[in-house]
Amino acid sequence: MSARLGLVAYGVLHLLVAWVTVQLALGHQHRDPSSQGALQQLAAQPMGHVLVWVMAVGMLGFSLQRAVQGCVGFRNEDGGDRWKHRLGAWGKAVIYASIGVSAVNIAASGGSSGHNGQRTLSARVMDMTGGRWLVALVGVAILVFGVLHAYRGISGDFRKKLSAEGRRGDSGRAYLAFGQVGYTAKGAVIALAGFLVALAGVTHRPQKSGGLDSALLTLKEQPFGPVLLIAVAIGLACYGLFCFAWARHPSR
Repeated sequence: MSARLGLVAYGVLHLLVAWVTVQLALGHQHRDPSSQGALQQLAAQPMGHVLVWVMAVGMLGFSLQRAVQGCVGFRNEDGGDRWKHRLGAWGKAVIYASIGVSAVNIAASGGSSGHNGQRTLSARVMDMTGGRWLVALVGVAILVFGVLHAYRGISGDFRKKLSAEGRRGDSGRAYLAFGQVGYTAKGAVIALAGFLVALAGVTHRPQKSGGLDSALLTLKEQPFGPVLLIAVAIGLACYGLFCFAWARHPSR
């Protein structure tokens, strides 16, 4: 139950980020195009704080489920594959937990977040001996993760997340289309964010580092930037819709 609630919350979050990205493309953006910005925008709506608390519970529950999976899951797989999947589960647990904690902070503080504190942390790490190279390595790791995420969409590897019922019929074809577009688009944006983090480390310019928001703002500055942002928003929305399908028809 916690996993399904977490997937629904994750899907809603991606739809919110997609909406904020569309606003950015149209020049009406008032929040960072990121998970934190999306949660802040949700908190500003009527009953928004209640919904953010629900999102927090869902993401923290999903994180706990992934953490347990990382400890005792995948027992039916061979040693190498088992540990690869367990490491992936632990990594996802950290990501979902960070989103859940952000949701708790935003709900408890009336819609504010600690985004500037994250940038200060990047600057502090770069000031350490070898810190800039550590930041660069983290950026490379994020870039690789993004490429693998996009490959999962292009190759169709994400299909195994859905049960056989979730892949059948017209609805199944729609779910798979959402997954292919969503995984590919999200992976491309994650890879761009990783590149920016790595570049910030190499050039020792922490103000150039950032996450999804920096990647999308960089896209906006490119030729046909608004068009690119709309395409990314469609991709993120598709990923959110796939999360709903995944919650309804999980493979296990």
